[in-house]
Amino acid sequence: MKAPSVIVVGAGIVGSCCALELARAGVDTLVIEKGLSVGWEASSRSMGSLRIQGREPAEIPLAVEALRRWRELASKAEFEFVEGGNLYLAEHDRELDVLRSLHEQAVSGGLEDVRLLDSRGVERLVPLRDGASKGGLYSPYDAQCDPQRAVAEVARLAEQVGARFLLGERVTEVLVRGEKVRGVATAAHGSIMCSHVVVACGVGTPRLIRTLGLELPIKAVGVTQAESRAVSVTFRPTLRAMRFSARQRPDGRLVLGAGLETRADQFVSLSDFTRLVEWLPRYWVHRRNIRLSFDLWPRGWQYVRGGVEGRSGELAYPGPNQALIDRAARGLSSVLAGSPEIVIDRYWIGLVDHTLDGLPVIESLDRPAGLQLAAGFSGHGLGIAPAVGGVVAAAVLGATPPLDIGAFSIRRFAAGRVPIPERFI
Repeated sequence: MKAPSVIVVGAGIVGSCCALELARAGVDTLVIEKGLSVGWEASSRSMGSLRIQGREPAEIPLAVEALRRWRELASKAEFEFVEGGNLYLAEHDRELDVLRSLHEQAVSGGLEDVRLLDSRGVERLVPLRDGASKGGLYSPYDAQCDPQRAVAEVARLAEQVGARFLLGERVTEVLVRGEKVRGVATAAHGSIMCSHVVVACGVGTPRLIRTLGLELPIKAVGVTQAESRAVSVTFRPTLRAMRFSARQRPDGRLVLGAGLETRADQFVSLSDFTRLVEWLPRYWVHRRNIRLSFDLWPRGWQYVRGGVEGRSGELAYPGPNQALIDRAARGLSSVLAGSPEIVIDRYWIGLVDHTLDGLPVIESLDRPAGLQLAAGFSGHGLGIAPAVGGVVAAAVLGATPPLDIGAFSIRRFAAGRVPIPERFI
């Protein structure tokens, strides 16, 4: 195999976007992915929301730039890109305070077109039954896509401009000589030499960079979602309420989540005693949003640690929390005009690489030189990936990043306490 200049570890949406931007710049790039296809893990299991609204302030510039790039990508590829906006829905008066807070956050971040709506304004955007809404918060900026197809199309565009993808191979170690990256070790292909390594492998990142003496505090958090059969009621914005979230595909099918008060599954093992003093306050603050699950599912932590494929070629995942989504579907049905029956066709669970503060790590390290980190996206990777690709490519080329990424340094975890995120997911 010809030695590349850059190896990207992970062919999810972040790794694929990094590969696209590097290859566009003429850099010989090889992407190595342990799965049998691109978007093998979290990327293909995303809801598909490309959201600017509701981001942490540090992420807003990335989200704005990413959406501009998503539009550009959609002009060159077909992946069900819909610019329908995002609507936070208040079903009770007490929820309006949450929307006012989100509105202030959006405006302070430069999103001046995000606006508060009364119930009539909400009903002009979404067909709701009388009295279902007390108001809403609408962002016209946001979009949505079919995530699995989007990752495949980004990878295809990357290959068109020269990137190579090696699938079904596991990177076991980042190789260093002195204080400089020199390549990676793989399970089947041995050592592959290069001058830069981009680590973008989600929940597998801590295990890989630990061989370099680096620690990234990530927990694998399971988020359940589902897809329904087509319903007759139609709407364009992505909907988010306390007890449900939903986007509608062009053919009428709904992609469903459990809403702003979702309960995510935190899978507990002995590794959770690492940095327990820092994680415990987060579990307490978000105790209503976390369902602790002890490691009882077959081969589960083999997957979380290394990504073990089953005999059918599927990754060994825990089962989805179907009851949670069923409740969300009933909640959505109860507010839509005509209360349509929502019949679920399939459920799935994705593992989110959640950090202590809910923000990613995006950084070019000096020691070892030639190592770029792009991980810990805490459920936000799909939305901001194209901008991250531009930032990583600039770092590899020795250029100034086009956006400020100071808030995303791995060093923040060693410098002292980082803030608890307002929402767990």
